[in-house]
Amino acid sequence: MNNTKLAENLKDDIRQLTARLDIPAAVICKDVTLAETPEIHQHENYELRLHLAPDEKSFSHVDVIHPEILHRQLTTEESLRTMTVIFHSGCFRYRHKDSAMTFMHSPYMCEVTGLLDRFTPDDTGELLLTLALMLHKSFPAGDLREKERITRAIRYLEQHYYRQDLTIVSLAEIAGYSPNYLQKLFTAATGYRPKEYLQNYRMQMAAGFLKKKRYLVKEVAAMCGYSDAHYFANVFRRHYGCPPGDFAGMQD
Repeated sequence: MNNTKLAENLKDDIRQLTARLDIPAAVICKDVTLAETPEIHQHENYELRLHLAPDEKSFSHVDVIHPEILHRQLTTEESLRTMTVIFHSGCFRYRHKDSAMTFMHSPYMCEVTGLLDRFTPDDTGELLLTLALMLHKSFPAGDLREKERITRAIRYLEQHYYRQDLTIVSLAEIAGYSPNYLQKLFTAATGYRPKEYLQNYRMQMAAGFLKKKRYLVKEVAAMCGYSDAHYFANVFRRHYGCPPGDFAGMQD
């Protein structure tokens, strides 16, 4: 897809996202079965499907599909009336109706994924506005060498978030920049300084581990790069508003 067509599609979807904020939302968090349809798949991260209204001037409803949930694929006809966003580590895939999937970046991606982690249908309006902002400030992945280098640093951070020795210096070496220049570019690309992005990502991973209820808090702390479980608990409390032990119990 050329950049002109991509820009037109983004503008169209942004306009439709903000046309109506009270649309119904369905949260898909249970697997479908092969008996229902053979055409099923899953993703490691969230998928959003926004379905157009019959007049095609706004979206009629949105599906929020949880990570690792088996769900049916869209039919060809459904694809013609759907905008799809699939989240990955450090980027997302965007498709306008039946166009090709395009890898994108946005400094507001973390805000959307944060919303999805605690999403209920009552949050649909906030989700649509935040998603519109994310798309408005998005750009194709790998358009420029500079963006490719920042992407490399983001991916390295997300793949090695558990390392206690992960620093701006090591990220700068991966990207091929000085630490100060990398921090400037990283902040411009994501909206966060590298240290803030790392902490947010560690908190997201910690929340995921705690939801599984398989690990002690001190084990989750170690898995997320914290040698001091008490310090981890304080950071978690500031981020989510409750201690990690309570967070696990609140997921029932």
